[in-house]
Amino acid sequence: MPDQPGEHEAHVGQGRLMAEHKPAEVWPPHTFLSAMVAERGWDAYDLAREMRLPPGVAADILTGVEPMSPMIARMVARALDTSPELWLNLRRMWDEFQPVVAAGEGLNG
Repeated sequence: MPDQPGEHEAHVGQGRLMAEHKPAEVWPPHTFLSAMVAERGWDAYDLAREMRLPPGVAADILTGVEPMSPMIARMVARALDTSPELWLNLRRMWDEFQPVVAAGEGLNG
């Protein structure tokens, strides 16, 4: 039983908000990487040079064909002066978000 007038309505309203809540959208690591590379005026060849990789491998990393592994995260971090944890956390968040996407619960779902 509500103690104050309108308390029940507020509680019902909170439940409705929770039912309408959609999780934030998460982007794959290669999307962030592509943006950082473009911000520097680089392309796949420049990234490949900085990472000491063949251009095709760098292109695969930029497009997400090659997933963000711990080794790649270290190489990207060294090339862009970031931390490997940044890239691994982006990968972890992306991996954790996939069931949400599959269930159609993303912001654009």
